[in-house]
Amino acid sequence: MQQALARTSDGLMAIATLLLTREEVAFGGICTDINHAWTMLEQDDVRVRLHPAGLLVARARRDLREGWTPREPVSEAVRTRLDAHSYLGPIGGALKSLRERGKDHLCIVPHGPMHFLPYHLLEVDGRPLADDWIVTYLPSVGLLMRDPAEPGARPGTGTREGAAVFGIGYGSDYPFELPELSESLAEAEAVAAVYGVEPKLDCDATEQAVRHGLEHARVIHLSAHGRHNVAAPEFQTLYLWPTDGDDGRLMAHEIATLDLAGVNLVTLSACETALGRFDFSDNLRGLPATLLLGGASTIVGTLWNVSPEVSTAFFREFHARAAGTGPLLDAFAAGQRAARAIDGHYLEWGAFYLSGGW
Repeated sequence: MQQALARTSDGLMAIATLLLTREEVAFGGICTDINHAWTMLEQDDVRVRLHPAGLLVARARRDLREGWTPREPVSEAVRTRLDAHSYLGPIGGALKSLRERGKDHLCIVPHGPMHFLPYHLLEVDGRPLADDWIVTYLPSVGLLMRDPAEPGARPGTGTREGAAVFGIGYGSDYPFELPELSESLAEAEAVAAVYGVEPKLDCDATEQAVRHGLEHARVIHLSAHGRHNVAAPEFQTLYLWPTDGDDGRLMAHEIATLDLAGVNLVTLSACETALGRFDFSDNLRGLPATLLLGGASTIVGTLWNVSPEVSTAFFREFHARAAGTGPLLDAFAAGQRAARAIDGHYLEWGAFYLSGGW
């Protein structure tokens, strides 16, 4: 499913949706009541240009946060505003028909700010799309043309082998002030056990070590702190253990210098590692886009913070399946189920986001 943001003759924003299967093509569009006019937001020295669709995405993300209460269902008001019809129009009905005919994978190619909309949590007849579909994302329809035999497409080829797993707990020995993540060490150990490798933990999880993993392993997992940079996505950061030779901050623009051809999978158990920014030509910038552009086949990150228990459940189950011969698609669905079994609230299991091959 591919979406495109457009402007109507009377100056309003429209959302056009193209739905393709092997057997048929469907097209639908909806008109919003939002003026198609860019907004400039400014705070201190930071200026950000906001596309009108960004208002829809911001509202959806805000509704998920404000409508979520621990151990309580999502509020009815939030459920109404997350109705898939508001974003998909008549295509929502077409999806229901396709599901009844046995389709179960929905690959979405968004446009503009819609790249950061959790489509899988939008509801059709009171049920999130993820109840009935395995939802994955692509930053560009061009990635569908990748030859499965090329390096970077699963299964991997070339000289890469094995997995590289990293985890940092940010305890009292960590030299900078970041919240402790002691659970990330256990998560890294659980993922490493799946592949039969020794994880690099705390002071061994350096910028140099992660670079080496990205350049030599087929699978990379990192449990750490991350930080999105709205104004400058090239500076989206992973916080590692600093050494005399580096500051422990691995940024998107530094990863852009690496050759990632042959990397099957990168999983980032760090805050907001599925986010980024887009330019006027809808080219994405940030960590996920940089990894894909570098040659990595598949990226799994998060749209927002997740509790340690849910994160560990997701990545343990996901990697247990991904290490086998089945498709990553099934591994991702199994990871979501495991996370949902721990906590069924949207803000928990709904944070995980797969971009790229499946």
